[in-house]
Amino acid sequence: MLMFHEERVKDVWHEIYPLAQQHHQSTQNYKRHEPFNPSRERYVHYNESGFFRLITARAHGVLVGYFGVYLTDSMHSQRPMMTEDTFYLDPAYRGGRNALRFLKFIEEHFQQAVPVEVLFSCEIDNQSGIHKLLDYLEYTPVVVVRSKYLPPRADSAPTLSVEAAHVSDHATL
Repeated sequence: MLMFHEERVKDVWHEIYPLAQQHHQSTQNYKRHEPFNPSRERYVHYNESGFFRLITARAHGVLVGYFGVYLTDSMHSQRPMMTEDTFYLDPAYRGGRNALRFLKFIEEHFQQAVPVEVLFSCEIDNQSGIHKLLDYLEYTPVVVVRSKYLPPRADSAPTLSVEAAHVSDHATL
């Protein structure tokens, strides 16, 4: 039986990393332009600040899955919202009701005194059954995310950075 816990990134990074590599390889179609290059420092920093939370799934003490989520207050309503970073369960443990139990644990773990909206992203071509599980748990499709890869221009230096991004004077919200 799988056991689920919230754990600290810095304590389990050495276990998460190989699973994350395995996960990335299984999402090559969706992440075909993204290299596998997670930043331990950023994950640890965001985790220690409470912005990133990590739930793990273990079988007999061995890490076999994880759920990462960003938990913050909405800029629009000031109410809590959770945005899934990644949800992964080793294919060997996807049988039975393991994934469903994992998702139910996540919901119960993060229920608060005030409502919290959970935003899950799923690749369109994901054939793992996650769409059916989310339908079963009454998650409603509300947003279509479109993707386009913009290759770098040869005549310009990189200007985008998550750490240093800013809104242009010409941007409108």
